[in-house]
Amino acid sequence: MKHTKSILVAALAVAAIGSASAAVTNNVPRNQFFIAGSTALRHVTMPTIYNYAVGDQGYSLQCADSTLVGTIGNNPKVALFSKEISRVTNAKSGDVTVTKDYINVHMIGSEGGTLVTGSKNVQGFAPLGSSSITESGCTNSNSATITFSDVDQAAGNFTGAKGAWAKVAKLTEVGQIAAINFCFVASSNFPASNITAQQAKALYSAGYLPLSFFTGNDSDRTNGVFATGRDIDSGTRVTTFSEIGLGASAAVQQYAYNGSNGISLTPAGTINGVTYAAGMGGENSGGTLCTLIATSGSQGLTAANVTGCPTNITGKVYLMGYTSTADASTKTLKVLSYNGFTPYYSSATSNGFQNGTNGIINGQYSFWSTGRLLYNAANAPKGTDKTLVPTVATAIYSNLTNKTTANFLYGYTALSDLKVQRVIEGAKITPKN
Repeated sequence: MKHTKSILVAALAVAAIGSASAAVTNNVPRNQFFIAGSTALRHVTMPTIYNYAVGDQGYSLQCADSTLVGTIGNNPKVALFSKEISRVTNAKSGDVTVTKDYINVHMIGSEGGTLVTGSKNVQGFAPLGSSSITESGCTNSNSATITFSDVDQAAGNFTGAKGAWAKVAKLTEVGQIAAINFCFVASSNFPASNITAQQAKALYSAGYLPLSFFTGNDSDRTNGVFATGRDIDSGTRVTTFSEIGLGASAAVQQYAYNGSNGISLTPAGTINGVTYAAGMGGENSGGTLCTLIATSGSQGLTAANVTGCPTNITGKVYLMGYTSTADASTKTLKVLSYNGFTPYYSSATSNGFQNGTNGIINGQYSFWSTGRLLYNAANAPKGTDKTLVPTVATAIYSNLTNKTTANFLYGYTALSDLKVQRVIEGAKITPKN
């Protein structure tokens, strides 16, 4: 009897092991829509994608790198949405196979988004099984099929034009979204309040200027202002250098602040197959750039903090950068007037914005670009119905239309409110007909 009982127990154990094995679920992707593009636009685009995916199409938010909701969140750069299409159980093994559609988003920058959408270059997205994610965890390499850009593709360096940094396919534009408001910012202790286009051009050409260039005080000649900025994937960078007359592909000198009081020229590197020289690098988002500039304001930086500091700078040191008003509004830094006009933001802040007169609308403030939504269905991954790419892009775009400036929040300006127009970033601004 004992022997029989032992056999029975062993048999039950084997059955239990087989049952546990049968419980394994296989997740199979069907349609996958990879979305990339502008970090400056994400305050509008990420909640809109959430509304489309979760509200309209029944997806679930599987993970994001910070809070994401359909109205106002922390506006992450990474998000993964999934929707179950079918669930099949194998009658013999008991294994369950779940088929899902995915919307996978990584806002890496307008130029980078355009590059990977317009060609077969790839960028990192969230792995499909992720339950939590950070940018460093974006190891799922794919080409984007839909992208948000804050510049016309022809304005940047990743185009089909001869001499472009990277030759890529011409994208299909769904439509324009809004005017993106930009501004120059400095550390909160910066002793000047205005910058002109000529001053900015001189600063980014050289990488630094004496503080006297901005204050007019001869005693500030030994204090320095150092240029910080975005990397070559950035549409904000394209807009800025076009606006101040340098040109999108200009050779510039940008410095990096490491957050521990060290300042040095950005090192040479490679992004998306494009190699750049020392000084041409920068931060991969406006939020990161603003955080570093804000941090520097309370550190009492001097020439001793700058690696290879020019010999004519021996005193105090300040950092200056360019960013969207949306990113600048959330940090403790100083927003500068541009060519004598204070930039607009939709609500009062302590940074130096005005919330009364939106100078973009009537042409007084020229530091802005136009957001766009584009796609390339040819880059859809195997198994995805490529005819759905323009459908998804158009549906997301429809969630962005018919908004007023007040609806957009975060300081964006609705195109319908503009009384002026421009053909391309950095071009002459003219009254609408």
